[in-house]
Amino acid sequence: MTVPTAPLPVARKAPDYATGLLLNVVLPGSGFSYLGRWGWNLSWTLLLGTLVMLCLAINTLSTLGWRLWLLPLLPYLVMLAHYHRVYRRHHTSGVWPVIGDTARTLLIAGTLVVYLLTYAAARILIGAIGLILVVLFGIFLYHSFGGASVPHPVYIHSALTAP
Repeated sequence: MTVPTAPLPVARKAPDYATGLLLNVVLPGSGFSYLGRWGWNLSWTLLLGTLVMLCLAINTLSTLGWRLWLLPLLPYLVMLAHYHRVYRRHHTSGVWPVIGDTARTLLIAGTLVVYLLTYAAARILIGAIGLILVVLFGIFLYHSFGGASVPHPVYIHSALTAP
């Protein structure tokens, strides 16, 4: 009786380095799916997508401007270096993970969908924070004037500038 064993990795033609790198530049993480390493694609997409969403939300509500975008830049550069190391390791051994072309295409398209949803989620987050700020400001005005209805802006201005 023979014991079934796991199939050995199959040597296949090496994917093009530049194509995977371009995919990682345009859609961070998707170059790993091109190499057949879909787990790394998922990890980098979630990490960088979350950072970009937070930066979009914070950038709208703060004065940090372009300096805020330095936050996801370091993980982005680390991801590119990681892609280089993974490619070099497989290229040296001559063994590439086996993944079908359809699965690879769907994973890369899924990465695009995740980034589009991340952008939409950031916009929703920004809207929710804005709505919360408006409600809090309304509550502040309500309690500032003794629970009365909110007065006309002229009265608010005169109340704030009175000696």
